[in-house]
Amino acid sequence: MAAEINAFLLKSSVNKSENSMKILKSTCLICGHPMAQPEFLLPKIIFIKCKTCRNKIKYPSVVRKRKILILGDDFCIISKIGKGSSGTVFKAWQISLQRYVAVKVLNLGSANNDALFSFLYEARVSAAIENINIVKFISAGDDNGIYYIAAELIEGTNLRDLIKVKGRLTLLQSCNILIDVANGLCAGWNDARIIHRDIKPENIIVKKDGSAVITDIGTAINQWDWNSKMRPVGSPDYMSYNQYTGTAPSCNFDIYNLGITFYEMLTGVNPLKSKTLQDTVNKHINLEENLFNNTCEISKEVQTIIKTMICIDNNKKYFHPSELIDDLKKL
Repeated sequence: MAAEINAFLLKSSVNKSENSMKILKSTCLICGHPMAQPEFLLPKIIFIKCKTCRNKIKYPSVVRKRKILILGDDFCIISKIGKGSSGTVFKAWQISLQRYVAVKVLNLGSANNDALFSFLYEARVSAAIENINIVKFISAGDDNGIYYIAAELIEGTNLRDLIKVKGRLTLLQSCNILIDVANGLCAGWNDARIIHRDIKPENIIVKKDGSAVITDIGTAINQWDWNSKMRPVGSPDYMSYNQYTGTAPSCNFDIYNLGITFYEMLTGVNPLKSKTLQDTVNKHINLEENLFNNTCEISKEVQTIIKTMICIDNNKKYFHPSELIDDLKKL
């Protein structure tokens, strides 16, 4: 297992310096005295007892007696979850609070000044929001040049995978997911004027109880931090026309993204997907009029909601996620 851990750390461009590769702590987190050898073993957990205060510290058994990566003296890296353009996400064990978490590590190849600023900005934006429908921020740090963000580990299914498996979701399930996501967007906008800018199935996790959580805050921005020189950010198949053209961001960006996602949940098809970026942009022009030509199985009430979510006319579109939630609850 140690060789496998080293292999995926190497492949993910995580620095395996001797300063960061450590044996499990041999001192008690409570009193600072030496710890005893593991007292007893469960299938996935070991307990180590302090010789002095008798406190028991819990570790996943995968890390027993192995030299592994421990970030910030608190996060034991366990396994890789996924990798993006700027960072790699790992499942980790937080020693101090005895729980599994997700740790995003900045890829070394991306560690220039701009990438580092964006990475730390993500941490600050995440810390500004506290809502059950947005992944919870825990901490951020630098361990010998390895920059990381620790966040809540959400156990569930990616909405993209759920759509792939089911083809299309029921109206009830889709509305429940939509309300949860809109609730998270409300919190971001009301608390700190934060816009996610990349709401799509890949960035929504559906938990076992059916509730939904927004993840990947890397593209989010505080409205007050935006300036006209910034390039458009988002995924082309979900972005609004205003988002393409570099208009000042507002929560309507996220509502539009969510409208495309809602349509995709109900039909299994993304209406903006095209072979070229220009074709995708062109589809925006008459999207509202052409969207439901071949999907008459969607009720008129739902069609009206989706059209309002993706509407370009300022007099007809939703301006706040709470307006969307109110209409969804009437269905």
